[in-house]
Amino acid sequence: MSATIYTLDQTPVLSEVLETGDTVTCAIWNKGTGASVALSSAACTEIAGTGIYRYTVAMTTPPTSGKNTYIYRFTGTLQKNYGEFNWIDDEKAFTSDAVHIDTTGGGFAGTAYPIGAPFKPVDNIADARTIANRYGYSTYVIRGNLTLPSGTPHVRWRFLAQPENAFLSTLTMNNCDVTNSHFDHFTLTGQQNGFVTCHCCRLTALTQYQGHYTDIALAGNITQLLGGQATFVNVTPEVTVLPTVNVNGTSGTNLSNVQGAISLAGQTGGTTNISFTGFILVQGSNTAGDFRVGGTGYWVDLGSGLTITADATLPAAIWNRELSKHQTASTFGYAMNQIAAQALTETTVASGSTSTQVRTALTQANDYFNNMIMVVREPGGTSVARNIDRFTNTNGALYTYSPLPFTPTVGQKVLIVSTIGTRRLVF
Repeated sequence: MSATIYTLDQTPVLSEVLETGDTVTCAIWNKGTGASVALSSAACTEIAGTGIYRYTVAMTTPPTSGKNTYIYRFTGTLQKNYGEFNWIDDEKAFTSDAVHIDTTGGGFAGTAYPIGAPFKPVDNIADARTIANRYGYSTYVIRGNLTLPSGTPHVRWRFLAQPENAFLSTLTMNNCDVTNSHFDHFTLTGQQNGFVTCHCCRLTALTQYQGHYTDIALAGNITQLLGGQATFVNVTPEVTVLPTVNVNGTSGTNLSNVQGAISLAGQTGGTTNISFTGFILVQGSNTAGDFRVGGTGYWVDLGSGLTITADATLPAAIWNRELSKHQTASTFGYAMNQIAAQALTETTVASGSTSTQVRTALTQANDYFNNMIMVVREPGGTSVARNIDRFTNTNGALYTYSPLPFTPTVGQKVLIVSTIGTRRLVF
C-alpha cells in the first residue's frame, strides 16, 4: 500500500487505508536534516459502511514556512513501507496569488484554510478580503454576482471573472473606492469610485465612470464623473438598445472605433473625440463644446450647442454635400445616400398623440416602420428613444412598445432609425 498525503489546516497528514485489526506505528524524518519529527496520532476509525479503517498521523509542530521534504516509515502490519512527501505552505494552494469567490452556491463561508482556494472558494467578499489580507494578495477570481463593499477600499486590486463565467458575473460598484484597480470580463454597474482600467467588460447603468476601457460592450446608459477623464477603445453597443454616453460636463471623452449606434448627451464644454462606424445621435442636452468625428458612419444633431467638426481626412466636399447629389452608382457617396434614404426618416408630431401613440403625417403602408427606433425630443431638450411596436397608415400612427415619459406635442421632431432584421427591442 502507498500513503496518501494531504495538507489540511496547515498540518501535513498521512493517511493509510488499513484492514480491520491492523496495528501501525509511524516515524517521520526531515530528509534534509535527518531530524525526527514529533507526531500526534489517532486510533483507527472505520470509513462508514466499508469495513475499512483509516489510521492517521500528523506533525505536532509543522513547519511555519518554506518547502520541506520528509521521509516516513510505517511499521507493524506495514513493516518497511517507506516513502516521502513534500510539505508546502498552505498559501501555495492559491493559484495566481488570488482568492477565489463563488456566489452561485458553490462557495463556503469562513476564512480557515483552504477556503478561498480554487477547489474551495469563499462565498462572500468580507471573508475573501480577510483571506487576501492574510497572504498579502490583491486579486479576486470571481464566479457569480457580487456587490463591492462601499466602506472597504480596494485600491490597486485586480478583479478577474472566472473564465467560463465571463460576462455572466455582474459587479455592482457600490461607490467602493477602486482607484487604479483593473476589471476583466465582468458586467459592471452601479456607482464607480476611482480611476480604473477595464478590459472586455459589459457596461450598463454605470455612473461616475472614469478610466481607460478597452473592448467594451455597451448594454445600457453610462454617465461620466463630473470632471473625470475617460478613454474608450473598441466599443460595441448591444443591438437591442440605443445606449447613451452622458459626458456630464466639460471634460469631454474619447471613443475610438465605435461599432454600432450610440447616443451622446450631457456635454457642456470641452472636446469629445469619436471615431466610428455606425450611427450617433447627438442630443440637445449637449449645450456647448466641440464634437470631433471621424469614420464611415453618420450622425444626427438634435439641436445641440456643439461645434461639430469632421475629421480632416474626410474632405468637407464629401461630408457637406447634400446626399441627394450623390447619384453615381457604385460610389461611396451613392451608398450613403441609399442608406440615409432607407435608414432615416424625419417627421413631426401631429395632434391627437399620446405617450404610446405618436401621430404624424407619414403615409407609408401599415407595418412599414415596425421594429424600428423612434426618437422624440422632449420639451426640455432631452431625446427619448422607443421601439416602434407597429405602424398604421391611419393618422400615420407610430405605436411604442413602452410608453414615452411625456405626451408629445404638435410640431416636435420625430426621427425614425431603421434596424436590422425584425428583432424586438426592449425600450
